[in-house]
Amino acid sequence: MQEGKIPKLDEILDDSDEEPEPDAVIEIPLKKVKLVVGPGGEKIKLIEKKSKARLQVSLPQTHAVHC
Repeated sequence: MQEGKIPKLDEILDDSDEEPEPDAVIEIPLKKVKLVVGPGGEKIKLIEKKSKARLQVSLPQTHAVHC
């Protein structure tokens, strides 16, 4: 990019849908996830606000084969 030139939006944004690698992964027992998320997602929103971090809950992937 030339000096003094304003970059186009598509030059700034990455078109991929890939998420960057997380800084940390915390595993929570499946039965306890609802305690972290809270009713209507209120607790997870509060944690995100106070920590200024983005939290993501993902379910474990199963390797079962269904026939």
